[in-house]
Amino acid sequence: MSSPNIERAQLLLEQNRGKDAEEYARLAIQENPDAALGYLFLSSALIQQDKDRDALDPAQRALSLEPDNPHIHAHLARVHYHCQDWKKAEASAQQALQMYPEDSDMFGLLAYLAARKADWEKSLELAETGLRFDSDHVLCTNARANALTKLKRADDAQDSLDYALKRDPENPYTHFQKGNTLLEAGKYDEAAKHFCEALRLAPDFEEAKEGLVEALKAKHFVYSLFLKYIFFMSRLKPGVQMAIVFGGYFAQRFLSDSLDSSGQHAAANAVRILYGVFAFFTWTASSLFNLLLFIHPMGRFALSGRQRKVAAGVGACVLMILVSLGVHFTTQLDGLLLSALAFATCSLPVAAAEHTTTPGKLKLLGAIIVAQSLCAIGAFAIYLGGNPDKADGLASIAILTGVAFTWLSAFFRN
Repeated sequence: MSSPNIERAQLLLEQNRGKDAEEYARLAIQENPDAALGYLFLSSALIQQDKDRDALDPAQRALSLEPDNPHIHAHLARVHYHCQDWKKAEASAQQALQMYPEDSDMFGLLAYLAARKADWEKSLELAETGLRFDSDHVLCTNARANALTKLKRADDAQDSLDYALKRDPENPYTHFQKGNTLLEAGKYDEAAKHFCEALRLAPDFEEAKEGLVEALKAKHFVYSLFLKYIFFMSRLKPGVQMAIVFGGYFAQRFLSDSLDSSGQHAAANAVRILYGVFAFFTWTASSLFNLLLFIHPMGRFALSGRQRKVAAGVGACVLMILVSLGVHFTTQLDGLLLSALAFATCSLPVAAAEHTTTPGKLKLLGAIIVAQSLCAIGAFAIYLGGNPDKADGLASIAILTGVAFTWLSAFFRN
């Protein structure tokens, strides 16, 4: 028989009052430390408070008490997903489905895990399997629309989402996915409306805020081109993405070296500069255009605190690039060209901080940013002080750190 504390915790969870539910779940555990439900509700309450790592221990404790309960396996899969432990999330979801093969929640979760690997056919298959058991399942509907969009079946995706919105017009997640589909189709104003509606229904919906920011930035022609490139890359499997990135780098090297060897030095330098500008822009475009939203009446509210800080950091790097180049052309100090390059490479880890949320990785990234920035600033100051040999060393450290970061950047992506 359920205890009053368990019933109260369950009611509070249904009302999304995680902090209050946590109190009653802990009372239920004190009352009966061998009942799995108390630990399960405690874990759910912590998830509602965004305490994902803290939610893991009670979820595992609940599973140890009831190892044959598919609902606890399913909950543990969701906790692992929130903790960004993709392999464990997949394993727990598969275990839950072995016990209860009609769990649409788990098919939806697995569909999104397949999407992370850009396995769009698999993602579509999993989402449609989940919809066979629950034709109105929101997670599976949105996963299906996402996969259809990536498979260039945007019309089917739109039809699926329109049907879902007719059935449930107040669902923020469906509005969010509708916005994503319209964004990828280049319908930026319509996408922004759906992101705004998602935020009206769920004001703390961070992904919808990010979607709105992208829709606002995409109205700038240059950024819209960058966004099309990002969407193109997102449809490809990770191995193909890496092949394109590295293939472009080595193709540039081969072409510029060939031009150099044939005496066409100006053309070789032009190739290097164009590639450098392209690479710099692909890393920093999002943050640079976030700066423009500081003065946008809607954009300044859509930007998160992290986005504002990263945009300001990248903007500071660009300012120092321009200052270094300006002083170079004024004083003819050649070392300041190296200084400008050092500040350019400093912007790379700064821009990456926008999408790094794991605490340990964020601390490491912060240490890299501080060390690299000190080297770049020190080099700039020493160049002005007239000691180019020492300055060259510091600038080179900053540049090599930035280059190394581009090869290791996948580690920092969540």
